[in-house]
Amino acid sequence: MFVSRYWRQYTLVNSLLRISRYNVNLGATHLSEHLYLLEFIATHNKFKCNSYVNFAEFKCWNCQTLLDSRPCLFCKNCNLIQSSDQQNFNYFELLNIPNQYDIDTGQLTSNFRKLQNVIHPDKFSNKTKEEQVLSESFSSLLNKAHTTLVNPLQRGIYMLKIRGYNIEECSTTLDTNFLGEIMEWNEQVEETNSKESLENLKKDIDIVLVNLYKKLSKAFNENNHNQAKELLSKGKYFSTLLEKIKNIDM
Repeated sequence: MFVSRYWRQYTLVNSLLRISRYNVNLGATHLSEHLYLLEFIATHNKFKCNSYVNFAEFKCWNCQTLLDSRPCLFCKNCNLIQSSDQQNFNYFELLNIPNQYDIDTGQLTSNFRKLQNVIHPDKFSNKTKEEQVLSESFSSLLNKAHTTLVNPLQRGIYMLKIRGYNIEECSTTLDTNFLGEIMEWNEQVEETNSKESLENLKKDIDIVLVNLYKKLSKAFNENNHNQAKELLSKGKYFSTLLEKIKNIDM
């Protein structure tokens, strides 16, 4: 069974509305946190995304209600936070952005902060142990999702992963010209003897990566996964060079 992003949003909105209508025992602060998420969901219906989620129903750990929306943060019946482990969604769906390489990183970070404002462990300090554990798990997943998608290299690697490719396991043969080029870059880094020279090298590598990411975007748009694997493998070499420059103490 398939369900669109908008159906997931509709279900979550209904769940949150149930809180304001029926759960009169909720404190004002707790209620406002849920309504904050309601506002967040409502304001992001403008996204035009063609991704769909293939899912199986799972039950709320507390009241055993069948839950059929993804991602599901709170039970539509008892309103308690849910486990992320049982849910079939990817980072794009979790952060409510299109499943594509070119993304609005500003919107990504905004969505991340709004979700963290609702499920951060600090919000569950007075809750049960189960809720605290689930909050910590969901919050950790959100952090990992944001860190992955905001980084163009890690975003590309993750996109290959959810499409069934793993560049860590796949053998990607790079041409000898490129490997020779990387050796030359390494030699330049090792022979640099001034902070100014290091900064210039960093700027040059940044330019190389910007152009590489443009090619990577084109490869994903054309569903050319073999090309994407090759570009990401090259990107990892240049990313390692940047880390090497960062760790040099001048």
